[in-house]
Amino acid sequence: MLSQEEYEDIKYKLKSIPSSITGKHRQNLCRIFKKQLKEHEYTSTYPPFIPLSHKLFFINYATTEQTLIHLIETINISNIFTLDTESICIYKQPNQPTLIQLQIIRQKLNSYVIIIEVYHLPQSTTIT
Repeated sequence: MLSQEEYEDIKYKLKSIPSSITGKHRQNLCRIFKKQLKEHEYTSTYPPFIPLSHKLFFINYATTEQTLIHLIETINISNIFTLDTESICIYKQPNQPTLIQLQIIRQKLNSYVIIIEVYHLPQSTTIT
């Protein structure tokens, strides 16, 4: 956040760009000053973002069965989720899944964020 003096200084600089500065250099200076003023406006208008408390789980071949059971039980009692997936594009082949990101939003408790590394999961023939 800018002090009042810095804010006034940037406003003055924006209005007083010398006419000898032209073209792209002038446009860049205007853009920089306007961006600084806009950021100051945002920081003085809106409170800073504070994320909700959460617990992070990485799911891969080393995840214990007890952790998986706990997560399954939590999922069964929850009803609000967010889901995102990521994949790798391979030329002339179907996309390969790489990550599944799941957030379990719980009432009055920490949310759980689960990141599943698809490539590092155990074989499909195992119990986990």
